Amino acid sequence: MSQRVIEFQRHTLYSEAWTQPQTKLALQYGVTPLQLKQAAQALAVPLPPSGHWAKVARGDDVQTTPLPDFDGETTFSLTKWVDDEAEEVARRFEAARDGLELEEPPLPEMRKALADCLPIVKRMASRLKKGYKDGRDWPAIKGMGQFELAVAPVNQERALLTMDRVIRHCQAAGFKLVSDETQREPATFIVNGIAYTLRIFESGRREERELTAREKAERKAYPDRYHYTPDRWSFHPSNLLRLEVHNPGYRSAELTIQDGSDAPLADRIGDLPLKLQERALKEKLRQDVRSEERKREEARREAHARKVQAKREELDRLKHFEEAASQAERAARLRSLAATMQASGQYDDAEGQDKVVWIRNAADWLDPVVNKHWPVVDDVDDRYY
Repeated sequence: MSQRVIEFQRHTLYSEAWTQPQTKLALQYGVTPLQLKQAAQALAVPLPPSGHWAKVARGDDVQTTPLPDFDGETTFSLTKWVDDEAEEVARRFEAARDGLELEEPPLPEMRKALADCLPIVKRMASRLKKGYKDGRDWPAIKGMGQFELAVAPVNQERALLTMDRVIRHCQAAGFKLVSDETQREPATFIVNGIAYTLRIFESGRREERELTAREKAERKAYPDRYHYTPDRWSFHPSNLLRLEVHNPGYRSAELTIQDGSDAPLADRIGDLPLKLQERALKEKLRQDVRSEERKREEARREAHARKVQAKREELDRLKHFEEAASQAERAARLRSLAATMQASGQYDDAEGQDKVVWIRNAADWLDPVVNKHWPVVDDVDDRYY
């Protein structure tokens, strides 16, 4: 995420606002229509009234409100947070979509009986009979190398026949079907390297049953107690099927198609292959953008590590010279002491001269420039082996 400053110029905004609808202009600036209206109010720019562009489309005569005099600022700035990843993916997607070549196969005929369906659909029908049920007490299928299905019993056959048509349509588009009954994962389609799984779901109409006399009496006798009422709700079919496309492991749907008033679900899946192809392309681009960002972050981290290492080396070097300077100062003090002792005349005898010589030798040993060898000190290891 990053911040972006969007600037509106008063005369420019006025000319643009009267040449295109506000929704298109807001999209051009990358703001919402409400933010565009706020900018216009701040700059005292009149906007076309409601119904203006409908009149223009009909060819009616319309009046343009002139730009009034204004003593305030002629520029309005708006700061907004921007999802850089989403913008980069959208930009690349628009550039790549033109080169997306996919001939949508014709929608296959709807089969009339389950016996004529694909083997995976027959396995799904067989699994429905084994008794696994969802929270609504409806037979359901989940995982085990099959697509997910959760519908009322009365709509099971229609859902299975619809799933068969969806699978055949996707296979005709060239998508690879992956189904392994020995694994817990659901069946998937591989679209440009991206896996998608399918789910047909029916929303149920929930109805609460009336409490029995015993349940009412128990609640009345113990009003403060939690009362568990089994089978309190019953679910009735809504007869509205919904096809959901998911990434494996995620419950949020990438794509949803459902029964409509104009046509049932089975007849509304004609453009499903193209939509899956577009989503797979967008997901691939998102993965590329994130991979590139990870590489840039790694490069930034390595560059920072090199700077930190260079800083430590410089500080170590500084410490080394500080220690050398400290030793040089100690050596200078010793030489000054030796010169004072010799000038005093009190150390002219042999013993005194030996002391002066010893001090000067110690100073030469301390001095990092002279760095004289001192055998008694340098050639003896404090450790005993």
